[in-house]
This record gives sequence, structure tokens and C-alpha cells, in this order.
Amino acid sequence: MGSAPVLAKANIPAPAPLPTAPGREEEQGDGDGPPRIVEFDKKSRWGIQVGAFAQSEQAENMAMKARNTVPSLLDGGVISVVPLTKKNGKVLHRARVYGLSKRDAYRACKLLERRHIPCMELRGPETLEMASLPDS
Repeated sequence: MGSAPVLAKANIPAPAPLPTAPGREEEQGDGDGPPRIVEFDKKSRWGIQVGAFAQSEQAENMAMKARNTVPSLLDGGVISVVPLTKKNGKVLHRARVYGLSKRDAYRACKLLERRHIPCMELRGPETLEMASLPDS
């Protein structure tokens, strides 16, 4: 299996999170490059949400924990931290993994919940904007 994109942002106005590679930290780029677009075919437009957190780093860590807990189903998924501004002005950062089949999303949630990781399945977007990658 090849290296999959890891961190994405939803198509909503918010600061772009920086990508990281599975299992290791990437050096952060300056973010000036154009975002890459990841497209999902009909069979991989599903995802899971494994929590909502006050800090984006917490959300990213939980999404990575979920992927590491069931790598057979989530290793090729795209981790996405999706901000949500509540009516009171507080921002929640939703931890998601996209790029799954409907079946894999439901199976992953069952396995995660058995390990006491909250999970819900969701239909994902057709595309995600990826933060620009750092120069090598």
C-alpha cells in the first residue's frame, strides 16, 4: 500500500492544517503553496468522526490514534480536522478520517467502539483541499 495523504481541511473558510506522513512528523512548509485537491470516487466518499476537541492538535492526535487502532481499515484514509464555530463563539475541531467505503466506515466504528473510542460514520465530501506540502 502506498503512502496516503494524511491531513486535510474541509472546504470551509479556516486556516489550513499542515500535513503529516503516517508514523512520522513532516517538516512544516511555509503554507504559501497552492492547496492540492483530493478527489474521492463514489465508493470512497465515506468517513468517520472520532471526536470534537477544543484544540486542533487534540483532534489530529485522536484521528491518528483511530487509524493506528484499526490500520487494516483506516491506513489509507485522509485525516481531516474540521473546525466548527459554535453559537457561543467557541471552536470545536472535529477529528475525521475520510476516503473510506461505507462498509469500512461502519466496520471501523464497530472496532473502535469496542476499544472505547467514540465513533460515528458519515458521508464525506467529493473533494478535500490538502494543505500545501513542504519543499523537499
